[in-house]
Amino acid sequence: MAEITRLVKEAGLKIGALESRSDEIGEVIQVIDDIADQTNLLALNA
Repeated sequence: MAEITRLVKEAGLKIGALESRSDEIGEVIQVIDDIADQTNLLALNA
């Protein structure tokens, strides 16, 4: 039973780390999307 508890806690920590990394990836994607929008706007104005 103690082993199951340990594994569940370990899985929870890994899931938390994954969530954090996913948030960071989302922020990077948003920056890329913003840059793409600005580039398209500049292309239209050229």
